[in-house]
Amino acid sequence: MRNTRWLQAVLVAAGVSASVAHAGTVTVDRIFADGIYVREIGMRPPKVPETLYYPFSSDGGGTTEDMSGNGYVGTVSGCAWTNSGPHGGSMFFDGVTDYIDVGAAPDFPTWDDYSVSVWFLHNGGGDYGAGYGHKILDKTSMYHDWKLALYQVDGSIYLGLYENGQGMGIGDGSTNYMDNLWHHVVVVRDGTNGHFWVDGMLRQTSYNMFAVYSSSDVCVGNSFSSDSYQRKSWSGMLDEVRIFDRALSSNEVVRLYTEGALLATNAAPDAVVVSTNLTVMGGLAVTGRVSFAEGVSYSRPLGDLSSGIYTNAP
Repeated sequence: MRNTRWLQAVLVAAGVSASVAHAGTVTVDRIFADGIYVREIGMRPPKVPETLYYPFSSDGGGTTEDMSGNGYVGTVSGCAWTNSGPHGGSMFFDGVTDYIDVGAAPDFPTWDDYSVSVWFLHNGGGDYGAGYGHKILDKTSMYHDWKLALYQVDGSIYLGLYENGQGMGIGDGSTNYMDNLWHHVVVVRDGTNGHFWVDGMLRQTSYNMFAVYSSSDVCVGNSFSSDSYQRKSWSGMLDEVRIFDRALSSNEVVRLYTEGALLATNAAPDAVVVSTNLTVMGGLAVTGRVSFAEGVSYSRPLGDLSSGIYTNAP
């Protein structure tokens, strides 16, 4: 839609689903860079189904809930929930021994097609000794490596694979990501093709992706490998851990990034809270974040979406 950027941060930051329960009501579910996704009341919003999804939206204590519905509950060890994150909550890892144990399944490194999506913030801390980097997501046993990690020598981020004497890596070394800011990484395997995305941009492509057969559990924020060089805990925060059993399209990757980027603390650090409904009779300029306890309505007729978000007919 045209000219919608001025109100995107308002509604997305609040997760607004404002509505008035009568005919003509439109509920805004999600707003992305140049598109508005709406639904009639009573219908579920469109969703890309995950195989595993840890949104870290609340403190689960010793476990973290799998919102995919597939039952991959994670066991939390050391790391702590915080209410700071691109989507309102995240897990903090101390850079020493913290981790989340997912279990041996899902065994996604063996699949021909998969995608992994994670929001990450590295605070510059942790162990900088010899090793293969601070782990974001890992399923690695001795000589059977699948590791998504940040290499603390230069702050580059990469995916490393090793199986049957064959190794490969794909990643982004253009930026030092130990910058205490939120970033989004997506790894896609599409047969023998691999794609590495950071912050909505394709950073590298490989034509030598292969399966990895590891007996270790899937580990968030660390590794269960018997190789001590692999066991390096993440230092900072992780959020929105998603595993898909298919290759995401470029549009889907960009959409995941855009959705979270509007909420990330480094994208919109300031917030204003509005405790009642806000009716906009003219223009509204938003430079930070606004959260609404109720909703937002706009005075123009329902159906004209050129410069407004509508919750009910006039």
